[in-house]
Amino acid sequence: MTKHEKEDSVREIMQVPKGDKKRKQMINLLRKEGNFTLLDENKIRPVQRSIHKDERQEDNEVAQEFMPCPYCKGIYRLTTVRKHSKTCLYCPQNEEKSNIASEGQNSLVFKASRVLFLDKLRLKNEVFPNMHADRASFYGKNDPVICQYAEDYLRKHKRPHIKNAVSNKIRELGRLLTSLEEIYGLNTMLQAMNTKHFDKVVHAAQIISGYDATSKTFQAPSLALHMKTILLAACLAAKTILLKQEPFASR
Repeated sequence: MTKHEKEDSVREIMQVPKGDKKRKQMINLLRKEGNFTLLDENKIRPVQRSIHKDERQEDNEVAQEFMPCPYCKGIYRLTTVRKHSKTCLYCPQNEEKSNIASEGQNSLVFKASRVLFLDKLRLKNEVFPNMHADRASFYGKNDPVICQYAEDYLRKHKRPHIKNAVSNKIRELGRLLTSLEEIYGLNTMLQAMNTKHFDKVVHAAQIISGYDATSKTFQAPSLALHMKTILLAACLAAKTILLKQEPFASR
């Protein structure tokens, strides 16, 4: 603690007497916030550590099992984060707790480099809060091109249930991007849209559509049919981002 005594947060803690319950709570909160910042480096430090070595691996696959609390930033298993939110000291009393996991996922998405971009989108308040927190939605929310495409789609349509359709579009492209990353190491849609990756995108689309090369049939033929339309619209969204010269566009 003395090594960081010049930090404002540490100074506040030092002013509270040792043994005070509030001091312990402040230290725990500071520790959680520090561990939360390590998520950008794929370093998972949950509040409840596992005793099994294979469950302490710090990779993307294991990261999908954990989610930060949107209030205290503590890292919890996806299955327990909702239970924790009921007793979290920093959760507002009148806060709706219907989709805590999704809110925690959103806190991962709103990184400093993209927060200004996402703050301008209707998706943030109208679509993201109601999305199920899983891998497909995380990849969809985390990709600027997918977000821009979904925002454009949301603006064009006025149907009452359009938010559900937008959510599905995000998840479909999120599944595509997940497949591209797992097989070819392509981390963003902007990267995948390079013409040299055309065949890779087609292959990934076939995978998520359940294509059977032997029978030449799809398990999800409707997804295969409209994937072309989705990707063409996503290309226009990518063009919009590049023209706006968003700070993350070159990454």
